[in-house]
Amino acid sequence: MQNSVASTSNRDPEAPGAAPVENDREHLVAASSSRWRRRAWAGLLLVGIFAIGHFAGAAQKEQELLKAQEIQAERFELRGADNVLRASLSRGPKGETYLSFFGKDGKPGLSLGLNGDGTPAISLYDRQSKTRIGLSVDPEGGNPQLVLFDDDSEPAIRLGIPKGSGPDITVGRKGKGGVSISLTKDGDPSIRVRDQGGDSRLSLGLSGGEPSISLFGPKNVLRSSWRANADGSVAFSLYDGKALRRLAIELDRDGKPAIRFLDPTVGAVRVVQ
Repeated sequence: MQNSVASTSNRDPEAPGAAPVENDREHLVAASSSRWRRRAWAGLLLVGIFAIGHFAGAAQKEQELLKAQEIQAERFELRGADNVLRASLSRGPKGETYLSFFGKDGKPGLSLGLNGDGTPAISLYDRQSKTRIGLSVDPEGGNPQLVLFDDDSEPAIRLGIPKGSGPDITVGRKGKGGVSISLTKDGDPSIRVRDQGGDSRLSLGLSGGEPSISLFGPKNVLRSSWRANADGSVAFSLYDGKALRRLAIELDRDGKPAIRFLDPTVGAVRVVQ
């Protein structure tokens, strides 16, 4: 009986029906490697499906965010890669709303928006953040005006169109005197020299085609005038402290002179020809 039972370890590899031992090992290794490859591919497939689902969900959320009907905030800021502020949309404490743009150094360059009273305004700044140009609408009369500022951010030149009149340009700082050039609604030009208080002291202009020169006292009170009338006559007049004419020196169109002493209540009191 012992001889009829053959041990596997003693089996002749050349005997018919016997499986080679090395072939069995190779088969086992190949089968194991194949199983690991299938598991690896299955894992990669699961990771890919998860990633696709994640990015699809993020894209869907971003798309839903972009489709939002309303976004509320006190301030919006746009910053560069260096985190320097380049633009902002903000609301001020008095209800003003401004869109501002900034340079590479973060300093303001341009702002536009609405003041607290609802009037529009545009401001341009230099590299020292000083206002140099301002464009706005007067909140009271709705008059447009352009203002140029000096190095101290003080208004130096004003250009506007007062209500019921023509364009007007004023050169000079406040409290320093200045010159104004203006046109009436009918197109009559005038030049006015103003004192430090803003009152007119000298005026040169045309009225109805008649040239005139006027001198003013304090508080815009007319004191003297020269006029060339449309009929060819000329006149020089002096006025009292209430801007009432008291003396007139005239030369009619025929060249005849006359001196008139005037009383504001009764007219000419005495005439010398």
